[in-house]
Amino acid sequence: MADGSGGPAIVAVCVVGALVACLVVAAFRVRSPKLPGVIAALALLLAVLVGERPGLGEFEPALGGFGVAALLLAVGTALLGVAHAVHLARLNKAG
Repeated sequence: MADGSGGPAIVAVCVVGALVACLVVAAFRVRSPKLPGVIAALALLLAVLVGERPGLGEFEPALGGFGVAALLLAVGTALLGVAHAVHLARLNKAG
C-alpha cells in the first residue's frame, strides 16, 4: 500500500488482538485441538510479518534486539501451539 495507510501494520495489530483473545480463552480448560491450532497459525503469521517486515519498501533495517525477541517468541508460541494441538488430538482419540 503506497498511500501510507499502514496496511501491514493494521493487519499485524488485528492478528495480535486475535492471538491475545485466543490465548485468554485457552487459559481455561481446552478440550479440542482446534484452539491450539488457531493459536499456532496466528503466531506463525506474526513470525512471518516480523521476519519479512512488509511495507518498508527499499529501506529494510536489520532486526534489533526486540525484533529478534519478538520473532523467537512468535516461533516458540507456534511450536507450543502445534505440540498442544497434537497432544489434545491424541488424547481425544484415545479417550
